[in-house]
Amino acid sequence: MIDWFSLFTNALWILGLAVALAVFSYGVWQKGEEKVPFATFFGRKEPKFFLLGAGILFSVGLAFNVDVTWQKAAWGILAVADLVYFVFSTVKLIKAR
Repeated sequence: MIDWFSLFTNALWILGLAVALAVFSYGVWQKGEEKVPFATFFGRKEPKFFLLGAGILFSVGLAFNVDVTWQKAAWGILAVADLVYFVFSTVKLIKAR
């Protein structure tokens, strides 16, 4: 029988890593197109937005997959910190428009 909860939680952290890899891949491509340093790409708002989303997915996925309580707490704290920063960054981005 398939453990659907485990499948879903493992899919979360894998999706988070896939998003992060896509952002880095796009950054490398942009670096080649614009002939600017790699840090210039990550200084923009959009890559930070997607990397924070990837961090949230990764942290939540691992928080549900570990068995030790302190590890669950650590991943949960990281997920909440990423979420808070994500929300504040989004609000700041909306107010800037």
